[in-house]
Amino acid sequence: MQAGAGWTASNGPASAVSGAASQRLDNAGIVDTAVIGQRLFAAAQDTQYAEVFASGDGGATWTATGVGGVLGMGESLNVMLADTANQILYLGTSQGLLAYDPAAATWVAVSPGTIATRVSALELGPDALFAATDDGVFAVPLGRNPAGATPVAAGLAGSSVRSLLVTPSVVLAGTVDATDDNHVFFTSEAAAAQGTGLWQAFGVGSAGTRRITSLLLLDTTLMAATNGNLVLVASAGSTWTSANTSADAAQQIADPFGAVTSLYSDGTTIFAATGSQGIFVTPVGTSFAWTPYGGTAPTALPSTEVRRLRPGDGVIYASTRAGVAVTADPVLSSTPPASTPSSPSPGGSSGGGAASPGWLLALLAAGFALRRRARM
Repeated sequence: MQAGAGWTASNGPASAVSGAASQRLDNAGIVDTAVIGQRLFAAAQDTQYAEVFASGDGGATWTATGVGGVLGMGESLNVMLADTANQILYLGTSQGLLAYDPAAATWVAVSPGTIATRVSALELGPDALFAATDDGVFAVPLGRNPAGATPVAAGLAGSSVRSLLVTPSVVLAGTVDATDDNHVFFTSEAAAAQGTGLWQAFGVGSAGTRRITSLLLLDTTLMAATNGNLVLVASAGSTWTSANTSADAAQQIADPFGAVTSLYSDGTTIFAATGSQGIFVTPVGTSFAWTPYGGTAPTALPSTEVRRLRPGDGVIYASTRAGVAVTADPVLSSTPPASTPSSPSPGGSSGGGAASPGWLLALLAAGFALRRRARM
C-alpha cells in the first residue's frame, strides 16, 4: 500500500444533526467498529451519551441499536467484536460484557455475575470468546446464546489485562501488575478455552510502565503498542526494544504523548494508530521505516485521534474522535486482483490470526514439560 492514501468519512448524511438520536456520526467519538454481513456497527462514546449504531448501507445512514437501555449508571464503551459465524456482536464496557443479536435487536449482559469489571479487549478463538478484564482473562463458549464465562487465571492473579491477541493455537495477554509493570503472557488456546491455561511470560522482563494497548504477532516478532512509549518489539527469550529506531526522524512514529492505540497488519503493511497524530505505516520486514498514512484534504482522516483499526472486505476502518473513516486495501479483498499475491493473515488485535509459529508452540510444549517434571 502507498502511504498517504485517502480516507472517506462514513458518518451519514450531511443534512442530519450529529448525535445519538440522528442518523449522523460526524463529531461523535467512535471507540470501535465491527461488521456482521452487510451491517457495519460503530460504538460511540461521548460526554453526553454512549450508543452503538448500525448501518446497512456502508455508513451512509446510521440508526441506534438501543444499548443505552442495558447500560448501568456511568457505564462506558471500550471495545467491540463480531462473532460472524454466530451472528453475535460483543461489547466490552467499563462494567462488564454485553452481547447484541441483530436478528432479534436485543442486548443482554453476558455472565454478569462472573464478568463484573472493566473489559478492555476482546478476541475470538476457534472455540471461545476471550475477554481481557481487570480480574484477568475470561473465556466464553461461542454460540447464539453466549453465557458461562470461565476464568483463565493461573499465572495472572493480581494483574489487570488490557490487551489480547489470539491465534488458532495461542492466547497472548498484555498485563499490568500492582507495581505498574507491564508484561505479556501466553498460553495455549485450547487450554484457555477450558479455563485451564497455564500462563508463561513472553520475552524477558517488563515492557515498561506504560499500558500495553494492542498486540501484533508477525512471524517470530511480537509488537506491543503502548500508551506512552510508542511501539515495542520482542521475541521469545529477548528483552523489549523500541520499534521507532530509524536514524531518519521522518521515518519514525511521531506522537508527542507516545500513545499508540491500535496495531494492525494486512500481511504486507503494518499500521499503527496514534492518539493525536493519525496513522503511520511501515512495510512488513526486519526494520521499521514509518510514514504517515492520514491522507490530505479532502480525503484526510476526520480526526488525528484514532482509537482503533479494524479490517473489512477490501477496506480498513478507523475509529476516530470525529467518526468512522474507511480506506481501500486490496490485500483484504475477498477476491484479490490476479496480480496481488496472497498474503498470510498475521495475528493482530484487530481480530483473527495465522497459525502460531512452530517456535511458539515448541516453547509452550517445553514449558508444560518442565511443569510436569517439577511435579514428579
